[in-house]
Amino acid sequence: MRKCAIILLIALGCGFPPRQAYAAGPSARLAIGGTVKDALGRPLADVELVLQNQAGRTVSRARSDKTGHFQFKGVPPGVYAVVANRAGFKTGVSIATVTAAGATPLEIVMASRTALTLQVTAARVARARNGVSQTGTSKYTLTQNEIRSLPQGADTPINQVLLQMPGVVQDEDQQVHIAGEHADLQWRINGIMLPLDSFSGFGQVLNSFFIRRISLIDGVLPASYGYRDAGVLDIETMDGCSQPGGNVSFYGGQRETMQPSFVYGGCHGRLDYFLTGTFLHDNLGFSSATPGPTPIHDITNQGQGLGYFAYQLSPLTKLSLLTGISVNNSEIPDQPGLSPQYALAGVDPASYPSTAINESLDQSYYFAVLALSGVIGPKLSYQVAYTGRYSTIQFNPDNVGDLIYQGVASQAFHSDFANSLQTDLTYTLGEHELGAGFYLGEYGVELDDTSLAFPANPSGQQTSDVPISIVDNLNAINILGGVYLQDIWRINPELTLTGGLRWDIVTGLVAGNQLSPRINLLYKPEPDTEFHAGFARLFQTPSFETISPRTFALFQNTTAAVGKGSSSLLPERDYYWDAGIVQHFGSHLTLGEDAYFRLAHDLIDLGQFGFIPIFSPFNYRNGRIYGATSTATYNWEKFSFWANFGYSIAQGNDVVTGQFNFSPEELSYIANHYIYLDHQQFYTASGGATYRWRNYLFGLSGLYGSGLRAGFANTVELPENWEIDLSAQRSWRVPRIGDVQTRVVLINAFDQVNELRNGTGIGIFLPAYGPRRAIYTGVTIPLPPLGQPTGTP
Repeated sequence: MRKCAIILLIALGCGFPPRQAYAAGPSARLAIGGTVKDALGRPLADVELVLQNQAGRTVSRARSDKTGHFQFKGVPPGVYAVVANRAGFKTGVSIATVTAAGATPLEIVMASRTALTLQVTAARVARARNGVSQTGTSKYTLTQNEIRSLPQGADTPINQVLLQMPGVVQDEDQQVHIAGEHADLQWRINGIMLPLDSFSGFGQVLNSFFIRRISLIDGVLPASYGYRDAGVLDIETMDGCSQPGGNVSFYGGQRETMQPSFVYGGCHGRLDYFLTGTFLHDNLGFSSATPGPTPIHDITNQGQGLGYFAYQLSPLTKLSLLTGISVNNSEIPDQPGLSPQYALAGVDPASYPSTAINESLDQSYYFAVLALSGVIGPKLSYQVAYTGRYSTIQFNPDNVGDLIYQGVASQAFHSDFANSLQTDLTYTLGEHELGAGFYLGEYGVELDDTSLAFPANPSGQQTSDVPISIVDNLNAINILGGVYLQDIWRINPELTLTGGLRWDIVTGLVAGNQLSPRINLLYKPEPDTEFHAGFARLFQTPSFETISPRTFALFQNTTAAVGKGSSSLLPERDYYWDAGIVQHFGSHLTLGEDAYFRLAHDLIDLGQFGFIPIFSPFNYRNGRIYGATSTATYNWEKFSFWANFGYSIAQGNDVVTGQFNFSPEELSYIANHYIYLDHQQFYTASGGATYRWRNYLFGLSGLYGSGLRAGFANTVELPENWEIDLSAQRSWRVPRIGDVQTRVVLINAFDQVNELRNGTGIGIFLPAYGPRRAIYTGVTIPLPPLGQPTGTP
């Protein structure tokens, strides 16, 4: 297992070779040196260090002194692994690149096999979350331990994890919006972009159990990022070599909540694996359509599984496979007290109340990512990845209820089979890190919609109580491609300039192309101060799976008839500026401020129009989105605190596609006014705190929103909403089992009634309320690595 962990860490480290020192003197040439520390930052003496070349052969040996320092002399240029071993500690590995100018000093951190690991947990939680990446983007990171410290722990849905990040707005049905954008979030796992719009906006496709680290990256993104640019959700998965063994967990409570789960990983020879699975049953599938504590008709059953497998082909080459599945079946919430609007032959409307309507939404998602990564020589690294994905979403109507209450019952099946290939190359040339790559994706879309509707006169009045069937199907192939070049230029230790150029093209249901320059400057006048500012042209495409060109003639003279308009979607083209600062005050307090401004042409927005709760995209001719976010983190020994605040304006003008979804009055108003987008929220805040006392961990987290939009042309602002969640955890040492974790969670402790949607506004399907107060409990039982007795450390 130790050998496999070493090999894996070599490959991971070599994917990001250390940078050449800015001023390496002659004494540093042809030598590798550094220090060895424990997880608390204290130097370790008498550590045996072995230097291995790319073939895995030992080149030299050394031992650390009392200050933790070590050095290998007379080392020829190349890429090496430095392996550190000492009794009582896990093996540590670091990668070194030796050039004619020398090598950057290394810092190897070794984790203790005993009680030190338990103390380190609190220290890891205390790391600052807010920061700036090497390319000048804002980067807000939560580690595995920070997620586990949230009130719901590892059972926290990913959308709730995101809501503890700056500028993230809460919406109905577990949706989130970032920096004033709707569904403009890019998902990356282990550095690989998942196919566009891998997530429909309903329910959860991924869970938090497999996350080692999750970062929200926003601002002016480098040229290597395309298509979805409001933010990048960058996830690093756990692996079995560094975290062998696992656990089983049981979480549940009110609202019929029951969620068993497991995680397990291991290392065998050159193979590293990690598996996780969970099942969720509760009565909170969608946001409740009523303000009461228990939703009406909102049962959901969701199953998810994920597996990560890595095989070390050589010390510097790794082949990995990430695969996952998610299947969700959810009821659509009902509203009481609605009045029937249509007559159906053989049905007495009085015998069919609106709370008897039985609609549901089924979703499935399957994906696999096969990646080859490695290093060729001391300067060139690469990653080539193939991704396959098949996703479906199916709305199942209540034919009787839908017909008598809305005059149409539509069964809709939408699927997307995507295949993509992406390649990224990095070459170090002096103070320049040059990058190049491409993305090529094929998206095969199938839309099968069958509707029942009543015959009607030109005024829309029902003329028969016997419905007719209307079939409107579509199959289309969409191609999305892009290439980029970029340069990360470290002008000096204080100043880094990242520039790049990207060209993208899309064909199929949407057609267009664009050449997009990017430039970003990172300035660090002091080690604790970081300024960044940049500009980018951006190119976005709508979700292919949601595009549903209407065949207007099929629905004429029926109760499902709609107005006319353009059903050909347009790509969005933006000008984007961003600037910010992060200031560290010692090792305890970090503050950050960021501001952004976006001018959009053919701004893409989405709504749930018509008679089914599936999103449909449309374009505004013009858009403007601007705002600012503030972040703060404070850590002192066993106490941790974080807070985020955001201000945002998101507006659009003149609907140029999908006009059939709007009334003539709204179209006229929007053509002459900039209106707020439905997901616009002026003020957003989140934050929380944790405190560790003995074997207990107490947690608090909170959310605040000033209110989303509603009413005619989104001219109404909904009431503010807020929620406070509390938790208490305890670790129990159980003989022959190990450390068992128990948790008590109180959601919405003050039982605040939060109206997220009132059923009006552009593209709003139903009223929606946040969850009411509820109590949950959980227990996590450790599982030892294979071959290790239960309960051993």
